[in-house]
This record gives sequence, C-alpha cells and structure tokens, in this order.
Amino acid sequence: TTLNWNTAQVVTVTGVNDNIPGYACVLSKLRLDQLHIENVLFYFRAATGPLGPLARGENHPAPDAILGCDLIKPFAFVQIYYPNHKTVFSATFEYAPEEGNLVAVLPLKEVEGVFATEGIVDDRKSTVILDSAGEFQIAMDTPPTNKLTQFSVGDLVFRNVSVEASKDLGLGLLKHPRIGRQLLSRFKVTLAPKKKLVYMEKPGSTK
Repeated sequence: TTLNWNTAQVVTVTGVNDNIPGYACVLSKLRLDQLHIENVLFYFRAATGPLGPLARGENHPAPDAILGCDLIKPFAFVQIYYPNHKTVFSATFEYAPEEGNLVAVLPLKEVEGVFATEGIVDDRKSTVILDSAGEFQIAMDTPPTNKLTQFSVGDLVFRNVSVEASKDLGLGLLKHPRIGRQLLSRFKVTLAPKKKLVYMEKPGSTK
C-alpha cells in the first residue's frame, strides 16, 4: 500500500469522541476479497497501537481499519448480514428485496459523514444514526431513567428499549440518537446509497 504524503491533510473524526488527530491520505489500492478499490481516501490516526474510540470496543481481534460512509456511498448496495457474519458489496447490480421477508424500507440520509434515517423517539421525530458497530440498542445524549417506552424507524416499532448515554460510550454527534447493532442484528440490513434507501428484512438468504 502506498501513502501519498504530499496530499496529506490533518483531520479529526466526528462519529466518535477521539482527541487524537490524524491524516487523510490516498491509498493506491484496497482489496476486499475479490473486490479491488483504487485510490482510496483513508484516515490515518496519528498514534501507534489500537484504533482507540474508532475500534468501538472490538478487541478480539482488534480492527486494522474502519470502512466509513464515503467509501460505501458509490456502491449500488452494501448488505450487512449479521447472523452469518457476512457483508456483501455490489458495485453495479441493484438490490431487489425479498418481498416475503421485507419488514421496512427506510430513507437513507447522511449526517456529518455518517448514515442515518428518520425515526420517532417517544413521539418526537428525530434523525437517527444507523450505527452498525454500536454495541447497544439505542444511544442518546440524555437517556431516560428507565427503558425507552417506544422507538420506531419506518414501520419498525421497538418497545421497552434499553438506552445508553452516548457520551459514556465515547460517541460524537451527541444531538442525534443512534440505533445500534443489538437491534439492527435482528435483520438483514441493506444500504442502497444511490437510491437513498435502507431495506430491513427478516433473516433469510443473502444475495
């Protein structure tokens, strides 16, 4: 992998609370199995060792890199299939959900470099961050004392949801609630950036 230091720029991340700055650099190639991506913009943290807050508590094994929203946006779809620990990337073929398994179709939005959708938190409309790596059900800036009575995104309604404080989890963008993988992992989640849609399906076969 080649780093082009002549074009390096100092940057900071917004999705998590990380005080260590880093550099935005160009990688000549990123390979994901048989998928080759040329000239990828990567953020290199100005520290040695683990990725800190960026790793989101994953230490076994610790991740070497995080794939962000900007990398995913050019794809026709990216599917996260939690039960099989599998992710599918499609550069050209559009995704057609299985009608019998389709639970909800959500609008796909972007908030300061992260994917989000529209939701309702205890009768209040909110922009909800889709946190595929978040080890929680819901995270909020000021969580209720008890469980959240109701949380919904599209036709999906969750009741009596456990909520954690975003700041305690080292998260950024505190004004936006997040739905984490403890809820997302109940579904096959397919992001279709070009259509600006998210498909939520009951677990079934991958495509």
